[in-house]
Amino acid sequence: MKFSNAVSISILFGLSSPLPSDPFHPPPITNFDYIGSLPAANVSVEENLWAGAIIDKEPFYWVGAKLRVPAAKVPLGGNASLANCFTMWTGVGGDCNTMLQVGLTACIKDGKPIYRTWTSVNPGPVYKLVDIKEGDEITMGAITVGDFVSVEIDNLTTGKNGSYHHYEGVLCRHKALWMVQPYSAVGCALADFSTVAFTDTFAEAAGDNKIYTISNATLFEIKEDNEQVTKTSNTDTVVVVEYTG
Repeated sequence: MKFSNAVSISILFGLSSPLPSDPFHPPPITNFDYIGSLPAANVSVEENLWAGAIIDKEPFYWVGAKLRVPAAKVPLGGNASLANCFTMWTGVGGDCNTMLQVGLTACIKDGKPIYRTWTSVNPGPVYKLVDIKEGDEITMGAITVGDFVSVEIDNLTTGKNGSYHHYEGVLCRHKALWMVQPYSAVGCALADFSTVAFTDTFAEAAGDNKIYTISNATLFEIKEDNEQVTKTSNTDTVVVVEYTG
C-alpha cells in the first residue's frame, strides 16, 4: 500500500471537501447497477448481522488487510432473480455514530456478477475506488489522523489503485474491524461467499504506534432466522469467515 505520501498529498492539494474533478475525490456512488439506490450503512456494531473480528479499547489510526476477491454465488435454494450480495471491509469506529470503512461489495443477479470497491465515513456518501473482479488480489487500508482521513485499495493483480483523502471532523477510533456482512438494500439476499480470508491484518494505535494483532479479537457471526450461517476463526494476522448456509 502507498500510504506514506497520503498526508503530504492532502496538504499539497489543500482540499477540505470532495471535488469530482480531483482524482483523489471521486464522485459519490448513488446507485449500484441493478440494485438501485445505496442505503445508509449502520454505524453501530451489528451482532448477528456482521461476521468477522473486532479489537477495541485503543484509539486506532491505521488499519488494513490483504485479500483475494471471492465470488458471489446464489445460495443453495436461493432466488437467482434477486441480487445476492455480500460486503467485506476493514475500518475504524467507536461509540459516537461514525465509522470509517473501506472495502468491496460483490453481487450476482440473473447470472450477472458485479464487483465494486468503495469507501465511506458513515453516515455519509459512498465513493468508488478501483475496478476489481473475482480472483484479484488486493490490499486495503485506512488512516485517520485528527480530522484527516486517507484510504486506499491497491489491486495487486492489475497494478491499479484507488485513493480517497479528505477532512472529516469527529471520528471515533476505539474499534478496529474486519467484517463481512449482507448488503443491506431492499430486495437483496446474502450471497454464498464460500470463504473470505483477511490476511496480513494490522491495527496500529495512535500515540505509541503499537501494532496490535487480532489473536484476542472478539469474533462475530451472521445469523438468518436465528440460524448461524457463518463460521469465523482467526490467528495473529488472519481472519477467516466461512459461509455455512
